[in-house]
Amino acid sequence: MVYYFGREIGVIFPCTFGYKGFYNKDIGPSPFEGFDLGGDGLSGYNLYGYETIALRGYSNGSLTPRVNGQKSGNVYQKLTVELRYPVSMNHRLLFSGLCLLKQGTPGIPLKNIIHS
Repeated sequence: MVYYFGREIGVIFPCTFGYKGFYNKDIGPSPFEGFDLGGDGLSGYNLYGYETIALRGYSNGSLTPRVNGQKSGNVYQKLTVELRYPVSMNHRLLFSGLCLLKQGTPGIPLKNIIHS
């Protein structure tokens, strides 16, 4: 949803989150699926079913936590604030300035949060 102040300035507050559960609490989350947080989001394909969550300013996969040497990103949340200001409103040519603030948090397994 875009909120407009007057006719010119627009503010957008998108947020995304994800959780991938598991069936057996003794085994825990699958090592073959999860979220890979950080990077440009352009290298979104890999063999193990990890979904790439783009977060600019970090290298690809650098924010994904590792447990025993394996990625364990089964929970994430990403918040963004966009501020848009149109420079030219010509119907043939539209220019606008954009200011972004992004924040993302890779998750640890929920078991560690609930039992602490």
